[in-house]
Amino acid sequence: MSDEFRNSIRPPSSLTPPEWMAENVRVQNSERSAFFDIDQTPWWREPLELAADNSVHEIVVLAPTGSGKSTMAEGLSCYIPSEDPGPFLYASQTDPDAKFFVETRAMPAMKACESLKHLWPEDKSKARKTEIIWPHMPMIFGGANMSNFQEKSIRWGYGDEVWKWKPGLVREFLGRHHNRWNRRFYLVSQGGLVDDELDQEYEKTDKGEWSWCCQECQSVQPYERSQVKFDRIKVDDALDTQASADTTRLVCPSCQHEYE
Repeated sequence: MSDEFRNSIRPPSSLTPPEWMAENVRVQNSERSAFFDIDQTPWWREPLELAADNSVHEIVVLAPTGSGKSTMAEGLSCYIPSEDPGPFLYASQTDPDAKFFVETRAMPAMKACESLKHLWPEDKSKARKTEIIWPHMPMIFGGANMSNFQEKSIRWGYGDEVWKWKPGLVREFLGRHHNRWNRRFYLVSQGGLVDDELDQEYEKTDKGEWSWCCQECQSVQPYERSQVKFDRIKVDDALDTQASADTTRLVCPSCQHEYE
């Protein structure tokens, strides 16, 4: 009984969200690490740290495939009910897409999270495939459509691959927070079209880019393919791809300093 009492009244962790996830979240199908490891995907550090910042209401991230977008959603799915609860809605392109994410990523991660074990609903009807009614908050996973967005009032929203959403749905999704002072909405996606709803929301942000600092001239540079240089080495008039690849280096566009 004392353990249950301590679990019920414990204060939130003093760790930042990515630090907490590193200690508590087992990620599924990851080729990088069995546990969440922010050092493997450091570009997610700031977006995840903002999950604990009530002065920020909307985070828009444009990122390529394979960059860890689903892993971030896994981490938040565990962090929110454990450390900062509030009604949560995860929206993917379609209901089957959302169901697949729950079954293969979110649900296994939450089931493996020790911090959530004392909160798991004893009534199985409250832990359905796309809905979990925790004792202190609801969590819903569904497709980006009017049916899932209407009549929902949420504090946490996570929009996945928003570039695929139909026109009007971003506005509907963002309207679900009902002006909560501590709301947090994530729009995470590959890039879409200029001036579509995703682009309009991105333009409202500080548009920070994941960058690197040159140790030689201290200039900060966003990563760009043009900074990668290599020599074309030929053998008997044929390109030697391995020898050419071995010359690859990163070149600072400000001072031309080279890094192997």
